[in-house]
Amino acid sequence: MTEEPETPRTPANSGADPVVDATPVENGTGEPMPQATPVEMTGDAPVPPSIVQAELAPRSVRGRDLLAGVGIIWAIELAFGAVLALSGGPRAEGAGPIMILVTTMLGTAAVFVVSWGFVCRKYGKSLVEGFAIRRVPRRTLVVSATIGVVSGVVAAVLCFLFSTGESFMHELASTPLGFAVTAFLALTVPPVEEIYYRGFLFPVLTRKLGVVGGILVVTVWFGMAHGFQLAKDPVGLAIVVVMGLMWTLQRHLSRSLVPCIVSHWVYNATLFAVSLLVPTGKGW
Repeated sequence: MTEEPETPRTPANSGADPVVDATPVENGTGEPMPQATPVEMTGDAPVPPSIVQAELAPRSVRGRDLLAGVGIIWAIELAFGAVLALSGGPRAEGAGPIMILVTTMLGTAAVFVVSWGFVCRKYGKSLVEGFAIRRVPRRTLVVSATIGVVSGVVAAVLCFLFSTGESFMHELASTPLGFAVTAFLALTVPPVEEIYYRGFLFPVLTRKLGVVGGILVVTVWFGMAHGFQLAKDPVGLAIVVVMGLMWTLQRHLSRSLVPCIVSHWVYNATLFAVSLLVPTGKGW
């Protein structure tokens, strides 16, 4: 009896694990996408390229998430703005500063919840992963804090020399209670502002518009958001825009939200420390 020759085992029927190229690729922000888990093939049928690409695709916030989140936040802020308008302003016999404190803290909490919902909860990410709150070298933290101190001193000097002293924030900080409210908000709001502008908005805008476009839009957006507070003080508003640009650059270069949070908080703290040491009567 003649023996049949043994059929050579090929990669398709050898049972060996397929090789999937899981080399990290970069998304629009320049950050590597997560590696894919190798996908097995069944029989002789190869895995469709679309499935492999789905494995490689990052779980990231989409443009429609950004529009929905911003729409909700704007609606909330408009509602609180109407409440402030009815409260009589920042000098309304103590009621004004307290109302500003309450509405600002509620609005800040709403901004955080909405941003967290669209970035973390919807895509199953932790707070650290979703907003890129990554650890950075100690040297980076020192540099960020130094930027905050130097910028705060420079801003205080510029306000002393050129500020008009006629903005909403100046009026609020012109009384002891108002100054205390302003200082409290300045030291508690920065982390949430960074989460919103450079943790939520910046990555999406960078993927859609490129790095330069994302930086410019976030910077202008940040300045416009402070326009009501400093509408009658162009010097103060210009300082806010410049600082917004600096913090956005820090976010991009470090690929972490930590440096801009540190720099922003130290800047605000320095500005108000100088205000206590050298009163100017302009409310900054």
